[in-house]
Amino acid sequence: MYGYIFAIFTGFYGVAVMLRGYLIFRSGYLPRALGGLVLLGGAGFVLKNWVAVLAPQHDSMAFVLPMLLAMLSMAVWLLVRRIDYAAWERLANSSLEKRVRE
Repeated sequence: MYGYIFAIFTGFYGVAVMLRGYLIFRSGYLPRALGGLVLLGGAGFVLKNWVAVLAPQHDSMAFVLPMLLAMLSMAVWLLVRRIDYAAWERLANSSLEKRVRE
């Protein structure tokens, strides 16, 4: 019973990761490819957890590999390249100007 409840709970975590990937994809602060990879990783995590509940005989850790790749890629990117602060300021200023015009 614990395993099924845990799988359902972590499925919601996968949804949160998918939302984070979407926000990274749309933000412009980090590469879009990284956002897409995080989005794909979250989808794989959700899929793995739903398969664990609905069809346990087909459950595999292969569903989690995109998530592992996405999180490692994000960690390496943030450690090596960091966030592009020039793009951060440029986007923040354009957003502020847009709100002032409205």
